[in-house]
Amino acid sequence: MSSPAAPDPLGPAWPLLEALADALGVVLWRKDAAGRYLRLNAAGARALGFATPEAACGLDDARLLAPALAERLAWAARPGPVRPRLLDLGPPGTPAPYLGAQIRLDPPAADGSAEIGLWLDARSQQQAEDALRQALGQIEALQAAHEQLSRAVQPFALAEEPVPGLYPPAQFEANLRRELDLSRREHREFALVLIEIDAEAPEGPSIPAADRPRVLAALGRLLRGSTRAMDTPCRLADERHALLMSGCSLAAAHKRMEGFRRQCAGELVVVDGRVLRFSIAVGIAAYPTSHQEAPSLLDAAEAALRDARAGGGNQIALARIPFPA
Repeated sequence: MSSPAAPDPLGPAWPLLEALADALGVVLWRKDAAGRYLRLNAAGARALGFATPEAACGLDDARLLAPALAERLAWAARPGPVRPRLLDLGPPGTPAPYLGAQIRLDPPAADGSAEIGLWLDARSQQQAEDALRQALGQIEALQAAHEQLSRAVQPFALAEEPVPGLYPPAQFEANLRRELDLSRREHREFALVLIEIDAEAPEGPSIPAADRPRVLAALGRLLRGSTRAMDTPCRLADERHALLMSGCSLAAAHKRMEGFRRQCAGELVVVDGRVLRFSIAVGIAAYPTSHQEAPSLLDAAEAALRDARAGGGNQIALARIPFPA
């Protein structure tokens, strides 16, 4: 004696599910115990080569699909526990071109439905992932070629630096004193900028220690490419950089470094196919607005950098302007 038919488990919700599946391009079906289609959405009809869903009703996969694929789908009538299963519709050992799931109804629904299932074509997603991997590989190769070219065109002393084109830490104080003397003689301003990579990445986990040299190289490359011929970019200790901006006021330096901050936040650093992001904290002091001597000017820039870090990073802070008592 056959089991009584169960009520339709979806009822009036089925047309809504069909509409949602059509919008996503997902094939949605209902089959009887013999594997014949009872309901099929428009996306399913297109995938099977029919003008309308009704044209597929009454047919089974053995008449519509390749034998191997039809065998994998012929599952509803098999004995076993009633539970959903994931579909594996690709050749063994290869990424499946289709992804999906099935569930058997026991007992069947009032309309004879013994199986509900869905699947979607994953080939476009795989193609997009392959294209992304290829693009990231090209970016990584271009970044490496750019660094090699930079070393080739720089003077020997600067080419030997970890980031070619930046003055080493030992030359920073001499460059600062020279810029200060020149600004005094010509009665002009200049800005001292301190830059430090934030400890936390703006998106995702923190940058691994092994990858930080690549991020520092990217920062140096951006810094070198964003400066004028009269500016002096320097590498300092503890993963810090400095920039001496000749003839630049505090306000003008802030405007230029805001653009640089955004550039760093949007930069992609590709390491072995992985994308790393970074942000910076920036402290700016200016001669003669902030201070008029090299040590106090550097202290003012250090204090501004601490203020930028204290604000959560990815920020610019200006040195406080001292007023006479």
